[in-house]
Amino acid sequence: MRARPKFYLRTREGFAEAIRLAHRALDLDPRSISAAVVAAEGHLSNAAFGFSTDPQFDRSEAIRLARLALSLDENDYRALSTAGLVTAVFIGDHETAIDFVDRAVATNPNFHAAWNIRGWVYQVAGQYEEAIRSCERAIRVTR
Repeated sequence: MRARPKFYLRTREGFAEAIRLAHRALDLDPRSISAAVVAAEGHLSNAAFGFSTDPQFDRSEAIRLARLALSLDENDYRALSTAGLVTAVFIGDHETAIDFVDRAVATNPNFHAAWNIRGWVYQVAGQYEEAIRSCERAIRVTR
């Protein structure tokens, strides 16, 4: 739980601390979906924001941890959202990524982050109108 606020700092130091805390949580509970999701998002963000000293490692870890989260519960909206973004950005499998994020918002339509991530996935896939609709929905859900 302490990792998430560090992640939201969106800084090199914040991502590093979020990753450290999430990996520590996974050491304590290897079945923690929340920890796997935060760790995957941290590694993804490290590479995406250019903070990584080893981008290939961060890509590989993001993929591994997203898959771990899905393996723990293939219907968890957090795992599906994160797996969708990781799949779109690092694997380039837009069809699978879209399936993941569509399932995430269907599972929990009130989770604003899932709508936001769905917007990013659709944008990466080149489906801009749907990306805009998703981001608008994320804004409405947040209010």
